[in-house]
Amino acid sequence: GLAHYEISIWSRGWESGDGGRDFRSRHNLVYWLNERYWGFGCGAHSSFDHHRFSNVLHPREYIQRIGSSGSAVVEDEYIDRELEMGETMMLGLRLIEEGVDRSRFQDRFGITIEQAYRSIVDRLIGQELIESNELCLRLTPRGRLLGNRVFGEFLPASSSK
Repeated sequence: GLAHYEISIWSRGWESGDGGRDFRSRHNLVYWLNERYWGFGCGAHSSFDHHRFSNVLHPREYIQRIGSSGSAVVEDEYIDRELEMGETMMLGLRLIEEGVDRSRFQDRFGITIEQAYRSIVDRLIGQELIESNELCLRLTPRGRLLGNRVFGEFLPASSSK
């Protein structure tokens, strides 16, 4: 009775299958939609305004840093437009049904998915790893098995590790 809604996650159900109740992780959906999030406290992570931040992990050091400088941030990564678009594709493709929403992508970046990634999209469709419709781009069942290969296609070469 579980619904497979993300490449590695199932939930009790959503929409009409469970009386309209949505049991998907709203917390994780923020990540998969590559939206902003704020973290507070030791070891917390945040992502907003083209930066990804993390705070110091140890409580004593956290308290000392807040007291002395007002900030416990130990890592601050700048996310440029190319990386943000690639991460939006990579994370959105994890969603089984929704995939990457075409209108959300265009509203966010001012260009269509095809304008950004035409040759990659065409190649992955030809390899039967992704499928495309008027609403979204998403992994095929075969693509779910080879997800990491697909995700890597959208990330800038400098960010691949």
